[in-house]
Amino acid sequence: MYFTKTNQGKGKYWYELLEDPQSGSMHRSNLISNLRKLNSKGESKITAITTDKIVDEVLKYAKELRESIEKRYIDPSDPGELIYCPEFTISANLNKEYDGRTDLELLGRVDLMVLDKYGTPHIIDYKTSPKPYE
Repeated sequence: MYFTKTNQGKGKYWYELLEDPQSGSMHRSNLISNLRKLNSKGESKITAITTDKIVDEVLKYAKELRESIEKRYIDPSDPGELIYCPEFTISANLNKEYDGRTDLELLGRVDLMVLDKYGTPHIIDYKTSPKPYE
């Protein structure tokens, strides 16, 4: 949601949520309240076991992720804006014969594609599992 809103020019709210303790506290309360609202089926967007502590951990992770992306893909000597493309679908023709077929296409969704100021795409794959990833 952070990366989607940032692209829509609504990143100030999310930036304050992650960076500004005074504004962030109010935004955090609103975020948790909105997440707990029930939809037409009587379900909330988060479960009852999702505690405020878990929300805080997710927000901390989001901040660290954004900082690491900016550190890696923004050149401090010649900065430029990043364009975030969350849940981006990619596809490609395999251009190889497999089992007598030549029309095969590979389709997938990446967690986040970031375009740097040159338009170079960088693929980010979130790893939020407690299991180590190698």
